[in-house]
Formats: sequence, C-alpha cells, structure tokens
Amino acid sequence: MIPNQLHVPGIQFFKLKPYQHRQRERHSSGYHGTMTNNGEVYLHKHYYTMIKVSNAWRIGFKNVLNVPVDVMMQFSIHDKYGQLETFTQGYNNLRPTEPAEIFFDVQDKKLKIMLDMVEVYANGYLHTATEVKQFMPPQPWAVKSWVVALVMAIVSAAALTDPHPMNFISISLPFLALAMTGAGFLHRTPVMLMLIFLSLVPFSSHSLEIKTTIGVMGLGYLYWVWKKRHSIKDFLMGSATPLR
Repeated sequence: MIPNQLHVPGIQFFKLKPYQHRQRERHSSGYHGTMTNNGEVYLHKHYYTMIKVSNAWRIGFKNVLNVPVDVMMQFSIHDKYGQLETFTQGYNNLRPTEPAEIFFDVQDKKLKIMLDMVEVYANGYLHTATEVKQFMPPQPWAVKSWVVALVMAIVSAAALTDPHPMNFISISLPFLALAMTGAGFLHRTPVMLMLIFLSLVPFSSHSLEIKTTIGVMGLGYLYWVWKKRHSIKDFLMGSATPLR
C-alpha cells in the first residue's frame, strides 16, 4: 500500500511507514532483605528493565477541506485463519491543511493489519465513508545485523595476517565485531558499540583499503538497523525482548 494510492475524499495521505516500536518497561522483581549487625532487617524492592519490541505502523495525513474534520480509521487484525478482532484509530478537530499522524503496534509479528474503512466527519456530520480493505505494508526487509557484524569480524581478523606491525586497536577490532555478532544472536543490536567500533577504525594500523572496507560495512550495519526504526531513541536502544 502506497500513501498516494489511498484516495479518501477530504484527507490526503503522505506517510505510511512500518517500523519496529521499542518500549522500555520497568518491572518489580520482589523484595530482598538485608540484616544489620544489630539484628535489624531492611527490605528493598528490586526492579528489572525490559525492552519490548512490536511491529508498528505510522500513518500521516492532512486535511484538504476548508473546514475542520474528525478522521476515524477502522482496522482489523488477521492471522492465517482469518479475522480476529477490530479496532479504531482517530484524530479529532484536524484543521484545514494541518498534518497529523497516528500510530499503532501489534506484539505478535505473525499478525497482519488491514485498513478497512476511513470515515471523515465535518461539522458534526459524516462527510465521506471510504472502504479501503487493504493490508498495511509489511516490515521493511533488512540484512540481519549479526550477519554484517560477522563479516566485519572475518575481514578485520583476516587483515591481521598482513606482514606489517599491528597496534592494539587493530587486534581489538575482530573481538569487538564478534561481540556484536554474539549480541545479534541474543536479539540485541548494540548500536553504541558499533559507533565506538567505527570511531576506532581510523586509528588502526590497517591499510586504507581495509579501513574503508570495514567502515563501509559498519555504516551498512547502521543503515539496516535504522531501516527498522522510527526515531533516534529507538535506534540507540540496543537490547530487546524478541518477538513471538
């Protein structure tokens, strides 16, 4: 589904972006007690942090009428057997030429979302009701981050066989790349570690060709990660609970 293919009288779509939504949640792990030398017991409540990941979509649109409107979008959730449930997203009092966005997410990546109908209300009355019946676009394809990190580890390790002196940074690069590969297997995307890795590459003793090759792969890693994110906050959030 492409935004300019959605023809709804009264509003104009300009964005339809699938992405991974990440949300940090703080959970209690119960109370833990400590005892002092004089026998007093103190209870401390401990917490742990979880990063939840869900497939999400963001829809941008604007009012092309000359009066304020209310926009209601009706969606349905489907699995491989058919429709499960429906929900509605809306935006009220959208002024003429004013842009707006709505977003929603679903925890189970196997589910699909269909945009069933868009209703536009003007002056308290239904202006148009447009049936769409189209599935939201799937999540963008991207190379697995751990694959890129593994290739970087192989290239940087192979460069150590060159017959010239190596400094500490050159020796450290393969281990950093392997650490990012292992993080990928654990459903982590350590963007900050990759930024540190790229900052060290210019100070390695490798040839310019090797530095360029490793640097390009590192930038490719960041690009593929960014394709699945919507904001800088999501981009820098490295850890996550895997999708079902």
